[in-house]
Amino acid sequence: MRVEAPPHGAPRQVSGVLLDEATIARRVAELGVAISSDYAGREVVLVTLLRGGLYFLADLCRAIDGERSWAWPSRPTMQAARSSS
Repeated sequence: MRVEAPPHGAPRQVSGVLLDEATIARRVAELGVAISSDYAGREVVLVTLLRGGLYFLADLCRAIDGERSWAWPSRPTMQAARSSS
């Protein structure tokens, strides 16, 4: 796989693009097919903990056939979970 130069304005830590858009889209589609098959006839609930994860979750949700929903825990819910563990 060829590593491309980082986009203009990217942080210094970004040394280049490791996976292009088409590669990621293809893999998300594959995951959607697998999840659709594994959970056929059942509702799939997708959860993300990171705000930035919502973009991936939205693409994955569109790739899944059948009933699905998504959510992300609120900050108070996460803080309560940390203090109880």
